[in-house]
Amino acid sequence: MATTWTEPPRDWVGSELVTEAIMDTHVRDQLKATWHLIASKAADQSVTSSTVLVNDTHLSFTFGANEIWQFDQNLLWSAAVAADIKLAWTFPSGTVWINAADFTTASAVNVEQSNGITTGVSMPLGSIVTPADNQLVVLHTTFVAGGTGGTFQGQFAQQTSNATATILRKGTSYTGMKIL
Repeated sequence: MATTWTEPPRDWVGSELVTEAIMDTHVRDQLKATWHLIASKAADQSVTSSTVLVNDTHLSFTFGANEIWQFDQNLLWSAAVAADIKLAWTFPSGTVWINAADFTTASAVNVEQSNGITTGVSMPLGSIVTPADNQLVVLHTTFVAGGTGGTFQGQFAQQTSNATATILRKGTSYTGMKIL
């Protein structure tokens, strides 16, 4: 997979036989070096009366050893105010930095920032936004993989156990790119 855009782009020759290898190198791999959809939720997923983190059924991607990814986690969710939502991420080795901002009023902004999360550490979103139906928060994320490749797996649960479901909605996605 290309990690950067190849410069200069290929100069095609008239009547050239275009092979799979040429197309993969100069079209597929070039597109992978641009901002793209990494993972997305095809259906809602809920947690009710539980603070135990569960793997998100759609939000994961594979990575290689020592890769660096930059991406946005575009999270659509709803929860009872008493329940909130907490997030966590698992991966074999590495560190993730996350920054989130939310406008609370026309003149106020909440900012939540991690200082290098290692696997399994969770982050409550209630400190960023007030839980309610159909919230959107964007988490700007940089992930630096360690010496082991594997799967970057999103997780979620209720921050406080509640009989009203906390739902991570269809349409939630990760968009970004591998930068190294």
